[in-house]
Amino acid sequence: MIKEILLLTNLTHIFNFIKSFVAHEHLEFIKFSLDKFLLCRDISKGFVKYSCKKCGHFHTFPISCKSKLCPTCGFKYSSVWASNMQRDILNIPHRHVLFTIPEELRMFFCYDRTLLRKLAEAVNEIFKYQFHNINKKTQRKKKIPKSSPNYFTDTDIVHYGLVTIIHTFGRDLK
Repeated sequence: MIKEILLLTNLTHIFNFIKSFVAHEHLEFIKFSLDKFLLCRDISKGFVKYSCKKCGHFHTFPISCKSKLCPTCGFKYSSVWASNMQRDILNIPHRHVLFTIPEELRMFFCYDRTLLRKLAEAVNEIFKYQFHNINKKTQRKKKIPKSSPNYFTDTDIVHYGLVTIIHTFGRDLK
């Protein structure tokens, strides 16, 4: 459905309209991604054909764009990635924590994508501070006698893992 709408829409007019709002390199990436998406599974652009050894019937499969931004290919990519993460990493008790960028700051992230990496690093620093706060450990050590089973040393550090996923747009594609 989205593909049909985009094929029937004059994209040149849309790109001319958004040019003033989006950096040139982002606009080029958007054009490239849209072109890939519009040609996704177009049999005239390439396909794989094989015959079934049991029935002899020929099967033809058009080649997909494999773009994360394509609704079909991106959904498959996300599903495979999520199941691999769940299988490999998340087979332990874990928490899902969501950090949201306030609406007033989103325009900065839109124009400077390097801030997204800094955001992920800042989130990691928050967790590192929370789990490895030396000041709190020092205060706790002073309050708890060494003979207590609750006493711990500086080597008693909580080990944590962190997977940071940055969603640059929501379900409503804003």
